[in-house]
Amino acid sequence: MADKGLSGQRFPCHVQPQADELLSSWLTRLSLAHGLQPRTFCTILWPATPIWIGDLDWRATSGMLSLLAQKTATSRQRAFATSLRAYASTLWEGLSAYGSRPWLLLGARQSQRSGRPGLQYCPQCLRADATPYFRRCWRLGFMTVCTAHRRRLLDRCAACGEPVTLHCLPSETETITRCARCQHDLRAIEAPGLEDSPLHQRVVAFQAWLLTALSTGWCQLAVPGRVRLAPYLRVLHQLACVLATHPRADYRRAQLCYRCDQPLDRKSVV
Repeated sequence: MADKGLSGQRFPCHVQPQADELLSSWLTRLSLAHGLQPRTFCTILWPATPIWIGDLDWRATSGMLSLLAQKTATSRQRAFATSLRAYASTLWEGLSAYGSRPWLLLGARQSQRSGRPGLQYCPQCLRADATPYFRRCWRLGFMTVCTAHRRRLLDRCAACGEPVTLHCLPSETETITRCARCQHDLRAIEAPGLEDSPLHQRVVAFQAWLLTALSTGWCQLAVPGRVRLAPYLRVLHQLACVLATHPRADYRRAQLCYRCDQPLDRKSVV
């Protein structure tokens, strides 16, 4: 990508990652800034590696991230922080290369094949951004609401129902917020707001509590005090499975609500 008068050590456009930006979001913005479709851009950078097969945000190697850091004048630490592997020690202690990763939504390429969404977003966050981008925490299944705007996160285009597939955006796309299938602007969507009820206030508070734990790696509990986030999330994942997929899940949810003195709201976000 070197040109006359350029050293070739840096990309012409030094697009750097935003706060908590997801790697695939950063790479897509970088591609579009150079007038290239994301898959074409990555083929030029890594001709021998099929970048978008599998989960790029998880599979990105240190060599790939180092190259992006060098070409965009970004520190290696900041480049690594865009990848999901930066969560490994916080969310999945002792994780092997092929171990399961509870709470991690499917990657974009996998989602495209199965029709299942793998990346959530808050339209109001995207509207508020000077430069719209997708957050890394939006790839996590326990993130269900935006605490800043008190709205539920979305995972599809409201116009055509397509999951967010950043790597499929055409080269002429002017903003990363366009739907790859129908070009509808995701910022124009209104996500459902949360009611001003005690139940939804607790949902927002719990989401904010999880975000704090995600940033520190620790959960602050009344008893026994602090625990690491990874084992806490393992227990939470098991509880969620019992409440969602157990043969008697309806009864389990009703029982839990009764014990916690909470109304059974089947439409609530949990």
